[in-house]
Amino acid sequence: MAVSLNTLLERSIRNMGSGMNQVVKETALEVIKRSYKEGIYVQISDGYRSHAEQQKLYNQGRTTSGNIVTNAKPGQSLHNYGLAVDYFIVSDDGQKAIWTVNAKWKRVAAIGKSLGFEWGGDWSSFKDYPHLQMTGGLTLSQLQAGKRPKLTSKVDDTITAPDQKVESETVTNWIKVTGDWKGQTLRNGQYGKPVKQLQTMLSKNDPPFYPNKGAKNNGIDEYYGDDTEDAVERYQSYYGLKRDGLAGKEVYGSLKENEPKSKSKPSQAKGTVHLPASAKTWRTYKLNVKPVKKNSDWSLTPARYGGLTYKILDKPYPDVVTIKTGRGKRNIYVGSGTSAVIK
Repeated sequence: MAVSLNTLLERSIRNMGSGMNQVVKETALEVIKRSYKEGIYVQISDGYRSHAEQQKLYNQGRTTSGNIVTNAKPGQSLHNYGLAVDYFIVSDDGQKAIWTVNAKWKRVAAIGKSLGFEWGGDWSSFKDYPHLQMTGGLTLSQLQAGKRPKLTSKVDDTITAPDQKVESETVTNWIKVTGDWKGQTLRNGQYGKPVKQLQTMLSKNDPPFYPNKGAKNNGIDEYYGDDTEDAVERYQSYYGLKRDGLAGKEVYGSLKENEPKSKSKPSQAKGTVHLPASAKTWRTYKLNVKPVKKNSDWSLTPARYGGLTYKILDKPYPDVVTIKTGRGKRNIYVGSGTSAVIK
């Protein structure tokens, strides 16, 4: 018995995750439907990836076991912005994945391109045959800077909304919230002091995720509208948090962890620390945990880059310094038993 269309769609929706651009998502599902009519059974294997998931995938074949499957670091893949999917063919019964790039595979790519996708199999250098993406004309640098494309769906030749949530013409029922923000969940449609505190923390983060450049007070207005929701989603995506646009305990804890130190505090930081190429990996620690082996959640790879040099931002513990990495501020151990060179 042939696998049902509904099964392929359900599997694909689950694999794409919750952070997908809606036009990309519905177009990917349309590719599955049109292919199914031609007797080609397609399934989406991957969609949205957080920065943490991208780092794990990038490490494969480099610092962890397996083959190298991507050259994209966190923030360098369109998957990190919900603008890309990967697909494969399944057997008639839906039980076996088929990765052979044959006539059926290329036909799926052709269907995807007819609906507005770019196909990785057309790339001249690193060919990525399972990959379909939409950029809306934006470059990777623009995406990294926070811009998002306005995409038009070609499904049934109808035009769907751009990459923002559909909203009513006017918002009249704002809900006031009071007190200080200490991790209670804030959401679109609320206003008040806690929202302003959230916006301010987002604007002071390094890198900043809110403000709205050019707007009065950089857009900090204590109203949790679409701009604030978008900023929260981008923050969640960057730090590998659940991307739902809600600012709760997880977002609050992360913002506090990355909060810049008070300028009134005498700086303990000076000089640089060099991690030599002879070190294959170097453990890092979040700022709010004790820097011991069991608490390490990530590693730098000095050997891969011929050594790494960082400015010392702080010295929170003896033989421990704070540096700024691709994942934000992290502590590393640089005691006499290591090969670290401090200048």
